[in-house]
Amino acid sequence: MTGVDSNLELSRHFFDTGTITGLQSRRALPILVRQARTRHPITYGDLAREIESHHRPIQRYAGHIGSAIRELGALDSWRNRRPPPIQVLIINKRTGLPSKGVDSFLQPDFRSKERAIGRGAALAPYFEEIFAYPNWEEVMAVFSMKSASTAVDELNLIAARGGGVGGEGLAHRALKEHVAANPNIVGLGKRHPLGKKEYALASGDAVDVVFEHNRHTTAVEVKSHTSNEADIVRGIYQCIKYRAVLQAQSAVSQDHYSVEVALVLGAAMPRCIRRLAVAHGVRFVENVKP
Repeated sequence: MTGVDSNLELSRHFFDTGTITGLQSRRALPILVRQARTRHPITYGDLAREIESHHRPIQRYAGHIGSAIRELGALDSWRNRRPPPIQVLIINKRTGLPSKGVDSFLQPDFRSKERAIGRGAALAPYFEEIFAYPNWEEVMAVFSMKSASTAVDELNLIAARGGGVGGEGLAHRALKEHVAANPNIVGLGKRHPLGKKEYALASGDAVDVVFEHNRHTTAVEVKSHTSNEADIVRGIYQCIKYRAVLQAQSAVSQDHYSVEVALVLGAAMPRCIRRLAVAHGVRFVENVKP
């Protein structure tokens, strides 16, 4: 059997079966490749929303993808470039870990870890291997798949041209004050120190709200209910910038700290923009009222 024949047989066996599992796995794999490119895992819930599925079957789809990837790597033409188990990028929102269903695809040193902290540390090399793997586009081509689109190309252009609104509006100020006084909005404890407003970064930027405690920093960008879609897109990219700058500052600081970012919205997150936030690992909280 030629390499082409083997590829076609794999695609038919795993993704062109006419089953829900095959169909949903076909929809999910390009999304995982997108996450590998942006170097961010994706939660079971976010992946389920994007492929329009309940979250419970996601583990089954992950195993199906893992089996397809493993079979592809076993082909002679792929043995020197075996794809890593990309389904590891699907994680539980609370624990930050994949389900134990991934264990059979990983090395014994990972399977022996029972505690979450040990499993988390053991996952890091797998994440790095997945992020660095250079042949994901070719893997998708084997399975006749196209790249996952975030459907925001036009919004990116509008956001880049728009430049934002001059000055701070009353709605934005009210939401910013509310967030700074209520750290629980972004998942921090009610007893967490209050946020600092207009927090200055070394890049010259000012973050709407920053929470600092126990060597952990959470930077929050705020977009009120008056923000349009282009402004929300800008907010996502501002979060990406804040994360990069804070991580760079932390790397050369005597007091190293971990960094997280969040986008708080006064209205609902538009569906197409939700995908952009998920792709870049920007957590968001929507419909927050001062």
